[in-house]
Amino acid sequence: MQTTKSLMHKIFRRAKDRDREYKRQIEGIKGLLIWQQNRSKGHTKKCDTH
Repeated sequence: MQTTKSLMHKIFRRAKDRDREYKRQIEGIKGLLIWQQNRSKGHTKKCDTH
C-alpha cells in the first residue's frame, strides 16, 4: 500500500508541475493572441487592404 501511495504522490506532483507549465503556456498564447488582435485592429484602422 505504501509503494502505491508514494507512487501516486509522485505522479500527482508531476501532474501538478505539468499543469502549472500548461497554464503558463496558455497564458502566453492568450497574450500573444490578444497582442496580434490589437495589432491587426491598428492595421485595419490605417488601411483596409488585406
